[in-house]
Amino acid sequence: MMERAIVCWCKGVRLRTRRDEISVLATRVLAGVFVIAMAALPACVAIQAPSRMAVVEGAAPSDEDAIEPDSPLEWPKRWGRSGQRAQGVIARVEGPIDDLRGVRLGEHHQMRTPEEEREPVERLAAGENGIGLYRFRAEGAGAYVFVRRFEDPNNPRPAEETERLLADADEPGEIFRFVSGETVSHIDGVPHIEIDRTWFARYEPFGARPKGLIVLLPGMFGTPEPVVESTVRYFRAQGWEVLRMLSHPSRFTQLISLEIEPDESGGWTQRWARLVAAMFKDKAAEMAYATEGAVLHTLEELPELEDRPRVLVTMSGGAMLTPTVHARAPDLYDAAVLIAGGSNILEIILDSNYSSSIDSLRVKWKGRHPSKREIDEWCEAYLRFAPFDPYHTAEAMRDKPVLMLHAAKDKAVPAESGEQLWRRLGRPERWVYPVGHELIFLFLPTQLDRISRWLESVVPELSPEPDA
Repeated sequence: MMERAIVCWCKGVRLRTRRDEISVLATRVLAGVFVIAMAALPACVAIQAPSRMAVVEGAAPSDEDAIEPDSPLEWPKRWGRSGQRAQGVIARVEGPIDDLRGVRLGEHHQMRTPEEEREPVERLAAGENGIGLYRFRAEGAGAYVFVRRFEDPNNPRPAEETERLLADADEPGEIFRFVSGETVSHIDGVPHIEIDRTWFARYEPFGARPKGLIVLLPGMFGTPEPVVESTVRYFRAQGWEVLRMLSHPSRFTQLISLEIEPDESGGWTQRWARLVAAMFKDKAAEMAYATEGAVLHTLEELPELEDRPRVLVTMSGGAMLTPTVHARAPDLYDAAVLIAGGSNILEIILDSNYSSSIDSLRVKWKGRHPSKREIDEWCEAYLRFAPFDPYHTAEAMRDKPVLMLHAAKDKAVPAESGEQLWRRLGRPERWVYPVGHELIFLFLPTQLDRISRWLESVVPELSPEPDA
């Protein structure tokens, strides 16, 4: 019975890779493994209470460009948003959500700027003093965007079917995208702007009055979708409003290709560490900007949430960026649950068994391949120049209730990086599972009640009323 239920729950799973989707058959095989593991896992989970001792970890090596421990983050500028808290604008998206399709742009694909983006870009331009002519363009190779499903004009969907989809209990109350712009060059005095877009869906609780807001940040490309969707349903049933990021900002996975020639002196590690850190800074900042903008929009639409708890629930690639999301707007979040996250993004990209599928950073070595020691030095050097990496931003979360769910055999977000993030967070409460990346998420729906009880124990506003 349990096996049949799990297989039904997994039915239709689509895990996107660069060129293919993993078949439903493979997912059902994983489900069978999951059923076997479920019997043993509850007894194997190690629960580590939060540490109350001061935590001092060896700092990243320093030199003249090292990050000052107490220096504030210098957030990159966004076009048209000088003096504004929100670094982008909100554009509503017409439902139903089933009409939206996530698409990974091909290696040689430059997206034509959608007509629908002209209006939000004009609103961005209105924030630039004395703006005249400007040019903007959409995403390029490797970016992940949402497009509307194709509808055959000779066989349009019946209006009653559209109405049925919009009335479905799983249909969000609102769909919108956060749009920002960055000036990448000036040609003949004309600014050239690249837009970045992040899609969100907001779901109403099944009860009448929301107890608070769950901000759900998924893994790369919005995965694992069935787990994300079941998590949304669970928290809605518990009385939460749920704000779901459908996927990371569109340019987060836009392809970067590096051609590196290692020199014998080792100087290449410093040069390329600076470059990679600068690239990551912009991507991490956009994740934080988009989440902040979406939460501020939600609070504007639903002012009753202003004085209610707001909790980050984040998975995989979303969990990795959670400390930086929090660092941008610590006043917006009361607690966080991080599932299978890690720190030192460069090291994760180089070591992850998902790297070839995500394919956002390609490194071509000229002359020779560096040794493991040199790669380790490169990753260490990267941390010197990467203030937006969760390695550094995690410290700002130490005054918030944080729960980590950690897969001890994770190879997608290597377990060592999860250990490092836990230490940088100040050793908060952690539940350790003797599994890899895939199984911790297959197992997650069985843990949601425990997570809910944990939230009630650490967020005063959620504590059950004592019996009279």
